[in-house]
Amino acid sequence: MHTLTEQYKLVQSSREVVLSYCERIQQEHFEKKLENFNSSSIKSMLLHIANTYLFWFSGFASHEETKYFEKEDVKKARGYAKNICRGR
Repeated sequence: MHTLTEQYKLVQSSREVVLSYCERIQQEHFEKKLENFNSSSIKSMLLHIANTYLFWFSGFASHEETKYFEKEDVKKARGYAKNICRGR
């Protein structure tokens, strides 16, 4: 169990770096489609990650029905990264 705890601490740390970066970038960069992201944007990828967390925590772990985030739920880079991905 110790190994899993340490690995998750690394995940949290790297996630914090990405979210802090997203809070500082300009909105057009946050929404720009990137070839290396399969023509998705950083915004779309973070939405996917947030929904994956919801699936694992709500759907898989507690067997509850989950309402996933939609693209329309995400308006600005700063608010998205801060509120959705940090679970606030």
